Amino acid sequence: MREIETTHAAGTVGVICGSLARYRQLFTSLDRLKVPRGTTLLYAEGADLAQNTNKLITNMTGEWLWIMGDDHQFKPDVLLNLLNHQVDVVVPIVCRRRPFFHPVIFSIAALDGSKGQMHSWPSLSTEHPHEALIEVEAAGSAGMLVRKRVFGSIHPPWFEWRGTTSEDVVFCCKVRQAGFKIHADLTQTLGHLTTCNLEPVRNEKGQWGMTITIDGYNIVLEPNAATQTWEVRNNA
Repeated sequence: MREIETTHAAGTVGVICGSLARYRQLFTSLDRLKVPRGTTLLYAEGADLAQNTNKLITNMTGEWLWIMGDDHQFKPDVLLNLLNHQVDVVVPIVCRRRPFFHPVIFSIAALDGSKGQMHSWPSLSTEHPHEALIEVEAAGSAGMLVRKRVFGSIHPPWFEWRGTTSEDVVFCCKVRQAGFKIHADLTQTLGHLTTCNLEPVRNEKGQWGMTITIDGYNIVLEPNAATQTWEVRNNA
């Protein structure tokens, strides 16, 4: 991380490391990341994401925690840009790792899982075409910047699974119950790394294509000789 002089207080960059860490991209991003002077870097290892995130909160230093997974990459200025908003909780825009790659922000979320509605790319384009900061009910924790005072207002565990409700949504619901707002910064994005399988495939007409499998979802491409590009044939 690159410490710089800024008016922002120091905090903690917390990284959750799982068994499928994409370390090269992660460490390259961390090496270039601009942070307020005195900021600490903290890791929590293990397969339980909720437990790991709670460890980061327990051991954090400074006035904020920036939560990061080990399967992300990001631009050097993203943290400072999030800090500039001076809000309690804010996230950059992150997509899911599988088609159709929805943004991981919710317009509706409930602690008991009784209701939930994720934003879509068309809805963001239509409802917020030029806005920078919008209020949301929940979001994924990757890239989430949380002020220390928020954690102090919530009884632990902060992150936990409840039935079918993910730890991220549970935390966000607790945040709103405590009287805080959650924002998404539409000017800041976070890359979500994933592995995929590329396998040549030939159909019944003898035409060759390529099947891309991402998290169990298949996308079939066929070559366009005229444009030297690949086009989506179908989804299976």
